[in-house]
Amino acid sequence: MHQFSQRDFDQATLILRVSLGIYFVVAGLAQLVNYIGLVDGVSGFGIVTSSFGGGIVATIFPWIELILGLLLILGLTTSIAAALIALASFLLAVVNGFTSGASLSKEILFIAVALALMLMGGGAYSLDGKVRGVGKKVGVHPK
Repeated sequence: MHQFSQRDFDQATLILRVSLGIYFVVAGLAQLVNYIGLVDGVSGFGIVTSSFGGGIVATIFPWIELILGLLLILGLTTSIAAALIALASFLLAVVNGFTSGASLSKEILFIAVALALMLMGGGAYSLDGKVRGVGKKVGVHPK
């Protein structure tokens, strides 16, 4: 049986970070391009109306997605960015589930991957790993 090495851990972290990060960068850019449709969509959730904050949320949310996605791709403040992505995905899952009955499989997957990255950190192939030294070690548990 193959033993899970530090290199395997770091490569898995890299794949998860970059995959989720690319999705959020693309989603943020797509929403920035389609700003008017996003305002209508945010208002349609029933949490904020376009006259009361819908435009603000529609303006800020794509930038948040874009920045968090870039942070994940670079592996900079990975645990914090992943925690924020998990929170945003959870909120979207709650809103989508209650207002439209939409499938939540994508949001659940994002939450799971983001929580895993929050616990794993950026790994050795990240700016976190370069700044703070190599990331979390496989099999090392503080007492």
